[in-house]
Amino acid sequence: MSPRTLRRQFHDATGMAPYEWLVRERVAVARELLEAPNPLPMARVAQLAGFGSEESLRRHFRRIALTSPGAYRKKFGATMA
Repeated sequence: MSPRTLRRQFHDATGMAPYEWLVRERVAVARELLEAPNPLPMARVAQLAGFGSEESLRRHFRRIALTSPGAYRKKFGATMA
């Protein structure tokens, strides 16, 4: 299958381009990591979620989640008892 055919069929099946799907999946992983009871440094969250840098995580996270990773962690992260 050619790359163009793959992109077209992927878009038909999911409604988005393969790269957009991948970024959204990475943001979903980052959300889970930010909600974890033992907070990880933001650089580690970016690495584990598959982003190349903290800046890349912040840029994509803000675009998709409409908030920064730090604000998301503050709101949804586990609280220390």
